[in-house]
Amino acid sequence: MAAALVELGRPAEALPLLEQNLSIDPESGYAWHFHGRALMDCKKYVEALESFENALEYNPENANTWFYRSIALHTLGEIQEAEKSMKEAASLDPVNIGLTASRYLTIFSDLLRRT
Repeated sequence: MAAALVELGRPAEALPLLEQNLSIDPESGYAWHFHGRALMDCKKYVEALESFENALEYNPENANTWFYRSIALHTLGEIQEAEKSMKEAASLDPVNIGLTASRYLTIFSDLLRRT
């Protein structure tokens, strides 16, 4: 239910449920991932990054977590780390090249404008 609330754009409602889930199962990469997404939607990027780091500790193969980690890093001005994270996401999900390319261009479009 908490993940659905995040997907529906209701992160403030999802956060308490996710925190309850994490108190029961603190090793849930899935719950940490959606916790990070909810925090990002609330513009709490530092906390979101911490949640994504936790998610990757328990599920390092989740390309979506690497992608959202990249967005958080980019928002915090950590461009080089964001790029590394995006490359990791692309390497974990190489079949989805269209989505990967779209995500990459979205995040780094400001770099293209600077040159």
